[in-house]
Amino acid sequence: MTVRELLKNSNIIVNTEDAGTDLDILVCYLLNIPRSKLFFHYDDAVAQEFESTFLSLAKRLQSGEPVQYITGKAPFGDHEFIVTPDVLIPRFDTELLLEKASEYIKSATGSDRSDPFDILDLCTGSGCLAVSIARSFPQINVFASDISEAAIAVARQNAESDVFDSNVVFYVGNLFEPFRSLTGPQRAVFDLIVSNPPYIPSKDIDSLEEKVKDHEPRLALDGGDDGCDFYRRIIKEAKDFIKKGGRLMLEAGIGQSSVIESLLSGEGYSDIVIYKDLGGIDRVVSAKV
Repeated sequence: MTVRELLKNSNIIVNTEDAGTDLDILVCYLLNIPRSKLFFHYDDAVAQEFESTFLSLAKRLQSGEPVQYITGKAPFGDHEFIVTPDVLIPRFDTELLLEKASEYIKSATGSDRSDPFDILDLCTGSGCLAVSIARSFPQINVFASDISEAAIAVARQNAESDVFDSNVVFYVGNLFEPFRSLTGPQRAVFDLIVSNPPYIPSKDIDSLEEKVKDHEPRLALDGGDDGCDFYRRIIKEAKDFIKKGGRLMLEAGIGQSSVIESLLSGEGYSDIVIYKDLGGIDRVVSAKV
């Protein structure tokens, strides 16, 4: 049996929405090749052991398990990150937050800047944001926190991997708790805080697709009754941790940008900017302290 025939036959087993893409990813995972090279292997013969292993993984797909948890990897930006069921799977949507944060860091760390630049990633999960930023800007100080100790363990693996080898300081704790006494009465002060917090309304979680609601950590999804609980807390508390003139950047859920903008205005933030993703959805909200 060839790779092409294996994929064709397995499409009968797996009838999920993303079956074609996910099955391709599984084959590439077992072949240890990038997906861009799959075309060149379609006519390769596969051994019985390979076929058996592939079909057992395909059955996990059919049961609703995300392909990223099966392979233990998920793409974000230009790289792949380690993921487990302890962390939210990185989404393409969040790459806009990475892009806007990177643009701000570039503009704020010009050649005439002599003092350190400090950034905090709240609700870091897999660490995809913090690690990507640290790798791109080795001259700045990157901190990250998450309430889940298991998530921080995954984030540390990503930071310390051969691919990234980035210097990120991780803390376990509820939002700003780890930083309240970090430097005594002066507190920790950051030039930029970024966050992709939980923002799904509690009542909506059970209506999400099975591979999300049944497999991804609810802790990383549930944003309270209206999905905005974390926005309220972060926006209110962040002012104590951002240097004057620094910025707060938040990923927004669909239809939440106006609420976030109102919360920011009410807390005295200025220069509020909303960025749309490629689908035209308000995805990132940025504001100055």
